[in-house]
Amino acid sequence: YIALTAAFVMNSPFQSMGYMFLFGLGTLPAVFSVQALQYALKKIRLEQKINYLIPLLSILLGLWIMLRGANLSIPFISPTSTKLELKPNTE
Repeated sequence: YIALTAAFVMNSPFQSMGYMFLFGLGTLPAVFSVQALQYALKKIRLEQKINYLIPLLSILLGLWIMLRGANLSIPFISPTSTKLELKPNTE
């Protein structure tokens, strides 16, 4: 969506087309890498183990995000939030 928004605000339709074309070229290596990784995982039969771990990792990530949001001051898990103080411009 960010790329579409950036293309939308270009000065001309040709610049927008060029931007989206280059964005597409930039994403091709990632798309092919994901396909190759999926093929490799099927070949060595790790896919079933990964499918078992995905829900567990999702639950752990959700708990970690909740702990960080709770501001419990737990080192490396829930750091204390620092408040930004805005000072008026006196110049």
